[in-house]
Amino acid sequence: MSRLHLYVVFTACLFASSALAAIADILVQPASVVQAGLGGVGVLGSDPLAASVHPSVMPDGRAPAEVEIAGMAGADGQLVGSALGACAAVLPEVAVRILAIGYRVAFDEIDANRDQTGRTLTAQSFSFGVGVSAERGSYAAGMNVRCVEDSVEGAGVTVPALDIGVSADWGQVGAAISIQGLNDGSLGVHREERVLGMVRAGMAAYVAEDRLRLGLELGWPTAGLARGTWGAEWQPMRGLALRAGMGDIVSPLTRPTFGLGVVRGRYAVDFSVSGNAIGPQVLAGFRLALGRMREPG
Repeated sequence: MSRLHLYVVFTACLFASSALAAIADILVQPASVVQAGLGGVGVLGSDPLAASVHPSVMPDGRAPAEVEIAGMAGADGQLVGSALGACAAVLPEVAVRILAIGYRVAFDEIDANRDQTGRTLTAQSFSFGVGVSAERGSYAAGMNVRCVEDSVEGAGVTVPALDIGVSADWGQVGAAISIQGLNDGSLGVHREERVLGMVRAGMAAYVAEDRLRLGLELGWPTAGLARGTWGAEWQPMRGLALRAGMGDIVSPLTRPTFGLGVVRGRYAVDFSVSGNAIGPQVLAGFRLALGRMREPG
C-alpha cells in the first residue's frame, strides 16, 4: 500500500435521450462497467470507476493499485465513449485518484411544444479532477474535486464541481450516501439547463458467505426524474460474477441490465448491457492489479 499511481478515466454515461431536457439523465449515469451491469447501483461497486459515483469507495484490496480500461457503444453510434483509469492506496486506509470522464452523444432536438424539429444535436461532456477517500473501522468518507465542461453544439460552460460521500460496512450489510456535481453553472444553450448533479443513497446486503450481493439505491437529480435502481451479483464459483439489475424503477424509463465479470489473478474482465429508448448500450472493461498481490483468504 505504499506506491502512488494515478487514476485517469475517460468514460461514457450509459444512455441518450430524444429531448434536450434529458441531458440530465445522461450526466448522472454510472461510469463503472460493474455498476452498469447492476442496474446502476453504485453501493455494490468496488472497482476503480465506482469512485466516480460514491467518492468514499476504497480499493478492493487485491493489490496497491489497479488499472482499468473500458469502452462503450450505443445504438446507431448515438453514444460513444472510452475509459482509462487507475486507483491507488497510498496508505492502508487512504486512497487517492485522478478522474477524467468524457462522452459524446447525439439526440433529437425538440421545440418549446416538445415536438421534434428533425434536427440532430450533439452533446459532449468532460470532467477532470482529483479525489481522496479514507476509511476507519467500518466507515469511510471521500471527495472528488472536478472541473466540468458540458456543451451542446459547441455552446456550453465550464464550472467547478464537488462530489462528497460517506459509506459504512457492517459485515453483512452496507450503506452509502453521496452528493455528486455540486456547482453553480448552467449550459449555454438553455440557461435553465444546469450542469447537473445528484444525491444518491443506497443499501447493500451480502449473503451466502458473500457469494450473493444485493443492492438498492435511490437518486434525486437537481433536475429531471427521481431514480430508483436495484441490482444483484452472484458468484457461482471463485473468479466469476453474474450481474443483473433494473434501472430507473421509479420512473417511466425502467430498463433491465445484465453483466458478467471474470477475475483471474491480476486480471479482470467486465461486460454489461442495458436497454432504453434508443436501443442497447454495451460496455466492456479490463482491469489489471499492480504491485504485490494480497494472499487469498
